Amino acid sequence: INASLGHLKDCIRLQLLKARHGDDSHVPYRRSKLTTVLKSCFVDAGATPSALCFLAHVAPPRSQGRQTLNTLEYAAQMVETSRADKERAGFSDVERWPAARVVAWCEALDGGRYAHFASCFARLSGKLLACEWELDVCKWVVAAGGTEEEGRAVFAAFQQMHREAKALQKKARPRVAAARRIVEPCVVGADFMGHMAESPGLEMERRGS
Repeated sequence: INASLGHLKDCIRLQLLKARHGDDSHVPYRRSKLTTVLKSCFVDAGATPSALCFLAHVAPPRSQGRQTLNTLEYAAQMVETSRADKERAGFSDVERWPAARVVAWCEALDGGRYAHFASCFARLSGKLLACEWELDVCKWVVAAGGTEEEGRAVFAAFQQMHREAKALQKKARPRVAAARRIVEPCVVGADFMGHMAESPGLEMERRGS
């Protein structure tokens, strides 16, 4: 069963990577009987999208500590992969930039004024640069031959562009109508009503409200 669960983890991981990159890489569903049976749960059937719910069952006794740790590590890998795809789907256009796009943007910024140190941004994608601290960006710029003022200027320009992209994304997001609230009647038992009658303070509070 452990070997089958390992094959299942590999199939789920490869299927998520395949959906992320849009390639035709092979997913070895026939490696075990378990993945062969569950193949229809991973592959979309027609226009109906498939959904996957992952449950990890652990035991509280200390004697099961190793098995519990293995199960939690197994589940953490699956959650990390699926969460990354879910978060990436909510990225703005700027956050989706690869490192090469960030470097090209810095080279063209302000008529090429900052092109001499644009290569220091080759380590960052758009999402990573959006999460970086200003002082760290200034250190990279200074190490690449720029000045701290230039680093602050590039950082401010990128953050402004990032905020504008987020605002456009939020404006383009379709609004979902709020569900109508239905107030259901509440049936109060006789014990509660008797307690209310014996408590004048509660009765006064109820009348005041």
